[in-house]
Amino acid sequence: MRPPCGSRAPRWKSRRRALIKIALGEQVIGHGRQELVGVEIGDGLGAVPAGVSAQSRHGLELTYATTHDHTSEPRIDDLLSTRARIGWGASAPPARPVADAAFEFGGGHPDPASFPYEGMVEATADVMKADGAAAFSYGEAQGYKGLRELVAHKYRLFENLEVSPDNVIVSNGSGHALSLAFSAFVDLGDAILSEAPTFSGTLATIRRHGARVLDVPLDAEGMDTKVARQQLELLRREGKPCKLIYTIVNFQNPAGPTMSRRRREELIALAHEYETVILEDDAYGELRFEGQAASSLYALDKGGRTMRAGTLSKILGAGCGWAGSAHRRR
Repeated sequence: MRPPCGSRAPRWKSRRRALIKIALGEQVIGHGRQELVGVEIGDGLGAVPAGVSAQSRHGLELTYATTHDHTSEPRIDDLLSTRARIGWGASAPPARPVADAAFEFGGGHPDPASFPYEGMVEATADVMKADGAAAFSYGEAQGYKGLRELVAHKYRLFENLEVSPDNVIVSNGSGHALSLAFSAFVDLGDAILSEAPTFSGTLATIRRHGARVLDVPLDAEGMDTKVARQQLELLRREGKPCKLIYTIVNFQNPAGPTMSRRRREELIALAHEYETVILEDDAYGELRFEGQAASSLYALDKGGRTMRAGTLSKILGAGCGWAGSAHRRR
């Protein structure tokens, strides 16, 4: 491309060189991306490509380009999906002020002193003796069957639930299980209901899926089902389905309440009335120090509209979770 008549040679003609010399960064607008290709103070760019606009900020002239450059190496990020582009430009989480805090309140980190090191070593040795080289090979698509059977046994022993291992999928922690559920049900722009506030990690996953989130406040009994009904009715009037209802029923993070039995039953009734599903996040249910554990939504729902995500990350070690679908009661 030639410069306009009478102007000097454009400094951007070698885009790679210009970027190295004067590029400051990039900005994100919606799902798109504009790249900052030039900054000059006073002198100005001799020429700018078509599609470039300038705006002043703090006395500097910032030049943005939205055109493609076919002279440099192809940009791999131009091939990314819309979903992958969501969240570009967001700031990274701040560094933790104390690396080795005596008490960690910034996340649900288990106490390393509680990890059963010797037991895990023995269990690993037992697996190696029993399965040999097969322990290092590919397993079943839903995860190691022995672990799925153990999850089913756990539900049977502690909650009197008869769950088939075929209805359990092993995941890399419950966060992974939740992500699989969102991927299965939520497309860009789909509506879901979620407690407000809710766990920031799951909220980030929801945002990456491009969901339209309708907030439902909390009180001492957990999710306010009256407001949940109002939000569901709003969607019905719009002619749009609610793809799922996300809730942390036990020791809700970050607000803290445990959903009452009454609210649990009301929420299940809403899921059936408005033909949606519930995604029950039960990462903290087994951290109870006193009182009687309430029946899970998964156990109370007789119609099979509840999925439940569980984890061993808080009681055994990080990185092992699962998701369970419809079950049969004894």
